[in-house]
Amino acid sequence: MRERSSRIVNVVATADLGQKIDLDRVGLMRGGSYNPASYPCAYLKRPPMRGRVTVFASGKMISAGTKTPAESRDDLGFMVKTLERAGIARHCVPKVTVRNIVTTFDLGEPLDLSGLHAELEESVYEPEVFPALAWKPDDFPAHVLIFGSGKVVASVKTMKNATRVQGYLQARVLRYSG
Repeated sequence: MRERSSRIVNVVATADLGQKIDLDRVGLMRGGSYNPASYPCAYLKRPPMRGRVTVFASGKMISAGTKTPAESRDDLGFMVKTLERAGIARHCVPKVTVRNIVTTFDLGEPLDLSGLHAELEESVYEPEVFPALAWKPDDFPAHVLIFGSGKVVASVKTMKNATRVQGYLQARVLRYSG
């Protein structure tokens, strides 16, 4: 069995400015967009940002599309400074919280998902509805999709949990390789 490390494909982080934001002004900024008819928030994406930041009128912000928690923090910090320089927000230092890390890895072997489903009590496998086994472990926070090809997508809070998911599955995968 080939062993491959997890690769982060998306990080979602949030922050709260603790103040109201004029979304019309954010939408007029370079790299900004705002269309209240389609969604009640504004977006900002411009260099040096790695992802995109969504800003709500309440001052809450969401960073998505980065590849590391540090990039998410950097993008949210850039947004805060950009709003302050534009006179849209007062100075603040919001706490950034990583909400979700999506990782992928390959167990390196095709899998018998029916057999794996029998072992993973917290799993759901309905191949006529969706071609992957969905698994939510009871002992650590993760949501996992396991495909018959051996590819895995995991949504976790920390990379430690991604490593735990991968280790747990690698310890069991040989029994269910096709």
